[in-house]
Amino acid sequence: MTADIIKLAVIGVVSAVLVISIREKRPDFAVLATIGAGTVILFVALPWLSDVMDMLRRTFAVHNVVDNGYITVIIKIIGIAYIAEFGGQICADAGSNALAANVELAGKIAIIAVSAPIILDLFNRVMAL
Repeated sequence: MTADIIKLAVIGVVSAVLVISIREKRPDFAVLATIGAGTVILFVALPWLSDVMDMLRRTFAVHNVVDNGYITVIIKIIGIAYIAEFGGQICADAGSNALAANVELAGKIAIIAVSAPIILDLFNRVMAL
């Protein structure tokens, strides 16, 4: 994993230098390079997230602490947050801060929508007391 972190850091630094050098002459290509580098970095890091999710599922299944549906919702929430942040940062890098804010707001709304079943279940449990 340490070697992968070094690779990701090198990809990030090289991409940043490339984007900076391209941005003055071709801003449209700079945005594409940013998206491409971000996508490569994301795909390299995704297996780590998969390993963590599997570990969490196994741990919660063994100890029967939390309903499996809750774990799925929590993982979705984390994924939505990361994707919205990534999309917002790309929009901000492209010079559209308003669009970046909208992407992040849409991510927050999606998180509320995904977490609604947990909120309703919590409300029902409180009312049953």
